[in-house]
Amino acid sequence: AHHRDRWGHLDGYDDFAQLVSFDADAPERWVRLAADAGMVLSVSTAKHHDGWCWWNAPATDRVLAADEQYSGVLSEHAAACERRELAFGAVYSTLDWPDAEAGSAAHLDTVMSPQLTHLVGGERPQLVWLRGTVAPLAQEALVRTVVDTDPDVAVFSDAPLPGATRVRSAMPEGIEASPWVLCCGVGAALGYNRAESSRDQLTARDVISLYTEALAKGGALVLSVGTDAGGNIADEQSTPLRLAGEWILAHAHLLDRSAPWQIWGDSDTRILADTDDSSSLLAVDLSGAGRFAALTPDLDVFIRSSQDSLMALEYHRHFTHALPVAPVLAGVVAGLARLVVGDRIALGRLWAIALLGITSALLLDL
Repeated sequence: AHHRDRWGHLDGYDDFAQLVSFDADAPERWVRLAADAGMVLSVSTAKHHDGWCWWNAPATDRVLAADEQYSGVLSEHAAACERRELAFGAVYSTLDWPDAEAGSAAHLDTVMSPQLTHLVGGERPQLVWLRGTVAPLAQEALVRTVVDTDPDVAVFSDAPLPGATRVRSAMPEGIEASPWVLCCGVGAALGYNRAESSRDQLTARDVISLYTEALAKGGALVLSVGTDAGGNIADEQSTPLRLAGEWILAHAHLLDRSAPWQIWGDSDTRILADTDDSSSLLAVDLSGAGRFAALTPDLDVFIRSSQDSLMALEYHRHFTHALPVAPVLAGVVAGLARLVVGDRIALGRLWAIALLGITSALLLDL
């Protein structure tokens, strides 16, 4: 009823295109947000399931780029990515709702293959994402078209295909060896919905949780961020992304060299192998409750004496696990954490978190 009352003056789906009015700076804003969020890739939809193309695609008259106000959106997005040293990707839908021949061999040969060749050769994306699923042989042919046009282009696909990274809509249960990425929206859907509030959006913690879980399971994370008709991204979506980006960028030197370990962790913890040091593990405490600080008192396992077999126990009961020592240990942990996070978290807060974790360990030992 709302749609009919609000948009009843428009005759059909295609009439909504006239409401889109991206300004020239919109692509730069998208890429700036991606960089602030710690992303390494920014992707535009070059062709949607509805057949509309955002570049001068051949073999179709559904070309938004033919209109002056849309003509540079895709190329400007690519240029903005280059300026900020992010990879640029393009989504190409293998579906075509208005075309009755979509999915046929003839449509593959006369429409999709020429369009993909033109897109890859002209817009020069570093990644092409084949959205939607058509016949497997057709999908494989499209992958070959991309690779034949530019062998250096990475291919994502909604379907499991040789030579392509699988795009998933749900997180796998465990670690997977074959390449994959998780795609989900920052909001309840993949696009922008002005009826949604901040309660419907991912929080910064949600983003970090998804990202680190994907890393720990051998994958990566792709977040779909929708714009309004003017090309603007709502604060409800951009704010949590920037907050998550502060954490991701601060720990990028560790996360970038991580790989899945034997187990991925659990709901509060991520465990990753350090590819620069095979003897080390990287751990992420998502709970923020100081669970790793709680392990500090148990470092007394390294206290040993060949002359006194009770030395370790005496230190354990009367020093490292003594409540008066807890604030001192918390100070040590907070100081070490400060070297990692810098001044992004107040030293007092770091100390309080560490004290909470350490005290819980001591109480359990009583």
